[in-house]
Amino acid sequence: MHYLSIHAVPFTPEVSSLLSQVLHCLTDAFRRATSEKFKREMSPGVYENYMFREVASTSAFVQRNLVCETVDTKGRRLNYIPDVGSLVLDRKTEKVDAGYVSSMAQQLVSNAALQFDIFRNNYGSTTLLTVITNALKSMSPTPVRPSGGVYFVPAQFDGNLDALIRFIVSLEKGEAEKVPVMNTLGMKNMVTRKLMDHLRSTLAACENGVENQLKKNDLKAILEDAKIVVSNFKEYESIVTGNLQEIEAYVALIRKRVADALANMAD
Repeated sequence: MHYLSIHAVPFTPEVSSLLSQVLHCLTDAFRRATSEKFKREMSPGVYENYMFREVASTSAFVQRNLVCETVDTKGRRLNYIPDVGSLVLDRKTEKVDAGYVSSMAQQLVSNAALQFDIFRNNYGSTTLLTVITNALKSMSPTPVRPSGGVYFVPAQFDGNLDALIRFIVSLEKGEAEKVPVMNTLGMKNMVTRKLMDHLRSTLAACENGVENQLKKNDLKAILEDAKIVVSNFKEYESIVTGNLQEIEAYVALIRKRVADALANMAD
C-alpha cells in the first residue's frame, strides 16, 4: 500500500480544517496503527490470536490493550489474556507509552508504535478517498452523471470546494477542476433534471436495500446517504425550475422510506 505524507504539502487553513474534521488526525492514526491482527500456531491444532482492543478513551488519553486468545481448530477458546500488552496515547504530548509481558507482545506492541509514527503523518489511498468523498458529501452535491466524477455544487459552498480542490491537486496525480455554471434557464433546467435523477436513484436504492434484505450495516449506510440527500434539498429550492410538487413528493417519499426502514431495523 502507498502512503502520502501530509507534511510534504503546504496546506491552506481551509484544507487543514477540512482534513482535521474528517480524519480526527491523531486518534485516527493511533487506531489504524493498532488494527492489525496476528495469529500463530503453538502446537498442532492450537493457535494464539493477538489483537488490540480499546479499553479507555478520554479527553486526555486513549488506551488500547493487546489481547491474547488461545483457540483450537474448532474455534473453542482455551485461554484468554486481556492485557499481554498496551499502548497509551497521550493526546496533549502526542506520545505513546508501551507495555508488554512477553517477547511476542513486545514485538507486536513495538511494531504498532512504529506504524503509528508512520500513520500520524501519512494517509493511505483508501483513507484519502474517504476524506474526499465525505468532504464532497458535506457540500450538497448532485451527480451530473450516474457514474459520478462530475457534480453540481451550490455556490454557497464555493470556499470549501476551492479548499477541497487544492487538497486534491496537491496529491500525486490528483486532478480536480471547478467549472462555473452560468445562471441561465437552460442550466437551471439541467440542474433540475439531475436533481430529479438523483432523488429517483436514492429512492430506488432505499427500496432495493429493504427488498433484498441487505446486511444491517450496508442498509444503514444507504439510509444515511438518503437522509443527507433529503436534507440537501433545501440548498436547491431557489435553483430548480418548474413545478416543485414532483420533487417535493420524492423528498417526502424518501423520508418515509428511511423512517420505515430505520423503525424496522430497531424492532
